[in-house]
Amino acid sequence: TWFKNKNDDGVTQPEFSQDGIPLVTIGLIATVIECCLDEWQSGKHVDVPFAAAQYHNKFNVHMKTLLSFKAKTQDADIIPRLCNHMLKKARKHAKVEDGTAPRVVELDDNDIAAAKKEWENMELSDPDDEDKD
Repeated sequence: TWFKNKNDDGVTQPEFSQDGIPLVTIGLIATVIECCLDEWQSGKHVDVPFAAAQYHNKFNVHMKTLLSFKAKTQDADIIPRLCNHMLKKARKHAKVEDGTAPRVVELDDNDIAAAKKEWENMELSDPDDEDKD
């Protein structure tokens, strides 16, 4: 999950707190909702797999609609405001205070040295080489 609590990735990763919820995420959510509606189309629940083969084109239609709406309402700044509003709601749901600084992952010199040492002793196999045996 991305916003279940204040330690989830949607909260702690800085790229998710700069410009609101990404538009592509909203397009994906619309596609997931369409899948859920498809599951109840007959009035009874039928499991419908959320698969790229079935929903890729529907996702593209949602994205095209969102991007067109964004372009046509650019002067009103609707989409950026909506994305920021959705992010604020997600952060509130995760019980994150607005002043919470995002977690930054940094590697120190010891981490780099350990990775280099591990890499030196690592043998990688090539699937093409395995076929030659």
